[in-house]
Amino acid sequence: MSHSKKETIMRYLLIFIISILAITANCQILNQDAEGKSSIVVSGGTLNFDFGQGLVKANFYKKSLKPSAWIYGFDIQGKNNDGLVSLFQNGSFSPNTEMSGLIGYQQSFKNDDNQTTSKILIYIRPGLSATALKLDKGNSFTTVSSRFIDTTLVSPAIEVGLTTRLGGRIYLGAVLGNKLQSNQDNLRKTTYTFTATDPNIQGLTSTREIAAYAGNYLTYSRTYINIDALYFIPTNDQNYICPNAYLRVNTSNKSNLIPNTVVGGLSINFISEKTGKLLGGVYVQSNDLSGQNKSSFNKSIQFGLNARLSFSAISL
Repeated sequence: MSHSKKETIMRYLLIFIISILAITANCQILNQDAEGKSSIVVSGGTLNFDFGQGLVKANFYKKSLKPSAWIYGFDIQGKNNDGLVSLFQNGSFSPNTEMSGLIGYQQSFKNDDNQTTSKILIYIRPGLSATALKLDKGNSFTTVSSRFIDTTLVSPAIEVGLTTRLGGRIYLGAVLGNKLQSNQDNLRKTTYTFTATDPNIQGLTSTREIAAYAGNYLTYSRTYINIDALYFIPTNDQNYICPNAYLRVNTSNKSNLIPNTVVGGLSINFISEKTGKLLGGVYVQSNDLSGQNKSSFNKSIQFGLNARLSFSAISL
């Protein structure tokens, strides 16, 4: 199967997933970083769009009203490294799709008035992701097919996590995980134009663009710790402002080539408990608090805007 056909299939697969999730999602994405990750797992229902990162995310978790219960569900997210808009157009397309399942055990604690005072959820989340890109092997290759190589990486992942609710307004989460991934974000992307002349009709030419990544492509094992803290501030009977702080510690088994990093971020999210109307949030994130990438602090800063479509109320 040609690379263009693979791109078309993956493009429409992501659009199909987005459409299905818009109908069936039954969970709540309370917060997320620039990669769409969060260690806080809460029942509810949303579909999330991060426009700056070209990311769409949704998930489903079983909701239980019992004091003690097994919780299960799944997460699906699609990220287009060339932007969210090109997912729906014929532009360059370098997708990253992730799927994971979750199973955990939740325990609720009540006071003498039978009101829930706190909850704790311990879970395990195995997953799988697939990334596709075209590698540029350099000027030493004389044909298009030998210079530009289609590359797909299928990566397993595993996480062990904890989410706890303290009182009625505070959520804390922590995750220890490991994932196989590539250094695509560190490669240099270039778009080339290829022109071919029709041998049968004089002056007739056709052109096509080739978006490729150049550099030392490699895969590595990333071990990470994610920590999230979120607080609900009620504004009226149905709405909440939710300030959130998060920390990401990433280590690599090839630290001489892929530096270890510490990522920190702050966000403000807007949540509607009952109406399910379109809400969202903004975040600011530094991708290199430890300074391992030797870039200036302002160059490591990311700002983001995400929109959130809710399908069911969260449980506070």
